Amino acid sequence: MLLRPLTRALIAQGVTAPQLYRLVKQSYVETALAELGDKATDSRVSVMTGVHRRDVKSLRSADPSAVAPVRRRVSTLATVVGRWMSTPQLTNTDGHPKTLTRAEFDQLVSQINRDIRPKTLLDELQRQGLVTASDGALRLDPEGVFGPEDLDQKLDFFAHNLGDHMEAAVDNLLAQTPPRFERATFYNYLTVQSVDDLEADARDIGMKALRHIAREAAERQDQDRKTAAATHRFRFGMYFYREDEEE
Repeated sequence: MLLRPLTRALIAQGVTAPQLYRLVKQSYVETALAELGDKATDSRVSVMTGVHRRDVKSLRSADPSAVAPVRRRVSTLATVVGRWMSTPQLTNTDGHPKTLTRAEFDQLVSQINRDIRPKTLLDELQRQGLVTASDGALRLDPEGVFGPEDLDQKLDFFAHNLGDHMEAAVDNLLAQTPPRFERATFYNYLTVQSVDDLEADARDIGMKALRHIAREAAERQDQDRKTAAATHRFRFGMYFYREDEEE
């Protein structure tokens, strides 16, 4: 159940089994290094993971910085969209993002990152289909996702969202008292129409919850970010999955 969806995604991206094996070995080595700390030697990691010593030595010297530019770009775009959706001055009474002028958008970007020109971010958001412009008015699609033009960004979100969800689930699995909030409800023997209605309801409730948490987090981030203790992060998400069990 865990591997088949992942395998489907990997095959779609042209990732072969040997390439996956190398990633798995690298993950085993990195996890063992974190577990062993200062006691980690190539031999101990090899015994703990089953990865050959020569592979352990090679993988320990791998450079993890290759994906850093993508992560920075994704983070900046996501922060702009998140602030637009959560800042009270930028949202309507129903919680939906307001239409902004170009000057308001520029001010929003400058509050987040002064190293990137607002026009550069606006061009990217428009290219992704997240923002549309008409007569100087900028409109954000709150349901939008990064489009297929930027596969790196989609994959980055895919990895981080599923990765954090899995980390929470594994923490709960390995602890006697589950420390993370991770819940789901599920039903079967339903018609297509019933599931359509439930999905629409879940989307509405979910977006309201996301906007609420985003607004609270943005306010706290503004208060906390200048303190030395501001070293923590969180991710709050939700999903809705459906299928026909007779297919």
